[in-house]
Amino acid sequence: YEDGSYEKRNYVNGKLQGAAQFSTKDGIIEDFQYVDGIKSGESIVHYKDGSYEKRNYVDGKLQGLSIFIIKDKMIEYSNYVDGILSGESVLYSNNDIFMKRNYVNGKVEGLVQFFTKEGFKVEDSNYVDGTANGEATKYFLDGSYEKRNYVNGELQGIAQKFSKDGIKLEE
Repeated sequence: YEDGSYEKRNYVNGKLQGAAQFSTKDGIIEDFQYVDGIKSGESIVHYKDGSYEKRNYVDGKLQGLSIFIIKDKMIEYSNYVDGILSGESVLYSNNDIFMKRNYVNGKVEGLVQFFTKEGFKVEDSNYVDGTANGEATKYFLDGSYEKRNYVNGELQGIAQKFSKDGIKLEE
C-alpha cells in the first residue's frame, strides 16, 4: 500500500483462502486466516515492543476471548461479541496490581476496581460511557480511605479522607 503497510494473502477460485498477514508501516503484524473470503479463526497481532494479542474471528468479526500479553509483564483477558468489547475485562500485572472493568458497546461502563496481588482492594471508580463519573474511593492498608467525585472524567471538589471507622479526617 502507499502508506508502507502490506498484506500477504492467498486466493483459491477467486476467494481469499488460508493464511494471511497484514503489516502496518509501524511494524505491527497480524497473522490470521481467511475462510471463503471471510476473516475466520485465530489471529495473533505482534507489536514492535514484543507485546502480542491472541484473538478470534467468526464471520469476519472479533468474537470471544482475547488475550493481550504486554511485554511479558501484563496480561489482559477481554471478551468480544460481534466485534465489540463486551463484558468483564481483567488485567493482571507482575507488579502485583490487577484491574477489573466491564465493557458495554465497546466502552468501559460501571464499576472499575484495582487490587493488589494479595487481593487488597486499592480503588473503586464508576464509569459511564467510557468516562469516570461519580464517586471514586481509594483504599489504604491502614483501613483509611479517600473519596473523590468525578463528572465527565474531571475531578470535582476536594477529596475527603476518612479513618477506618468512617470518621472524616480532612478535606
